[in-house]
Amino acid sequence: MSSKLATKTLMQPIAELLGDSPENTTEYFQCDRNENNANILIPEHQRYYVWPESHQVSLIDSIMKNFPIPLLVFTEHFQNNKKILYVQDGQQRLTTIQRFIQGKFEWNGKKFETLTNKESREFLGYQIACSIISSPTDTQVADIFERLNKGIILTNNDKLYNRKNESIIKFTMNELKNTYEKEFKMYTNLNILNKQRSGLSDVVGAVLSICSNNVDNITTSYERIGMVILKSDFVFTEENKIIVINAFKLYFKCIYNSIKTYQIIKPKKCYLQLSNMFGIWLYWYLKIKPNQSSEEENLSISKFMWFASKVQNNDKGKTIFKDISHRNQRNSNSQVLEAKTNHLLSMKISTNNPKKEVSKKEFVFEINDEDDEEDDEEDEEEDYEEEDYEECRLIE
Repeated sequence: MSSKLATKTLMQPIAELLGDSPENTTEYFQCDRNENNANILIPEHQRYYVWPESHQVSLIDSIMKNFPIPLLVFTEHFQNNKKILYVQDGQQRLTTIQRFIQGKFEWNGKKFETLTNKESREFLGYQIACSIISSPTDTQVADIFERLNKGIILTNNDKLYNRKNESIIKFTMNELKNTYEKEFKMYTNLNILNKQRSGLSDVVGAVLSICSNNVDNITTSYERIGMVILKSDFVFTEENKIIVINAFKLYFKCIYNSIKTYQIIKPKKCYLQLSNMFGIWLYWYLKIKPNQSSEEENLSISKFMWFASKVQNNDKGKTIFKDISHRNQRNSNSQVLEAKTNHLLSMKISTNNPKKEVSKKEFVFEINDEDDEEDDEEDEEEDYEEEDYEECRLIE
């Protein structure tokens, strides 16, 4: 049985929470996740600020009329002997109040600096209920976030990112991503730093299915993934890591050879969806490949190379499976993946006369040391930069 949280609830005036002027408010609260000098910070797992101006004005109107607003929830931590409060619930409200103090929008035609003395006193003296949870563990913080957001639609990516300290997710976001940084960038929409945490659930589902050798774990569902990785007896070993890294190496090699063989000059980043090629390839890799002869395996790989070229079409290769229902084309359960895999491998396709043959030697990517700017917009169809494509080479 888990221990009870140490929690206290108190009323705090806005001036004590967020300061009393545009000049000092960021000393109290910092909504910029790259800054960490304030007393109140936003943790990485929180979503980004999304409130439209109508919501912002409505909140300030409630404060000015002394209407109640919902409780704020913080977790209290100590870093370098300094007390830090992380916002677990209420960052939209806190950010809105700070934005008003900074003069970024108006209430009743007035900015903060043009309020009357009486209005300013009432605004800064407004009492907000705050619940402060002292020194919770990482697991407790994740539980708090999920429980507080029960009524809010969180994506699978949001929920998995919230569990980023679980061994398998930490490996996915760090070691695996860093090992194949160039490949993830060039072939997929993976971007765990943007607002959507794009592609995270696809990769975690793939990692889980590989390390467990179980096609039923080829899923993006947080509930299904969590049923496995959140069990007390789940262990993700160093041997598991090697198995996963080798599997991804083979998958990226297949895509690389396809792009070279079929001379796809500016490929789209469409190779991460478990409901499409990635999931079908995983089903083959886990369920069929172990029982194939070398000749059968090579034939399967040539068909996946052909399929990888067709995924570049606007329909992402879905017409290949036109006999499978539209609903099932979007699913990644093992029965659907089995049907798609068997259909692909049974197809009679020409693999002997592509535009250009490619060496079967091992592939690598040259990666330069320049930092790439993170794209904050989800774009699953983004094209390669031509100079990135030209960095690909085969080892001689």
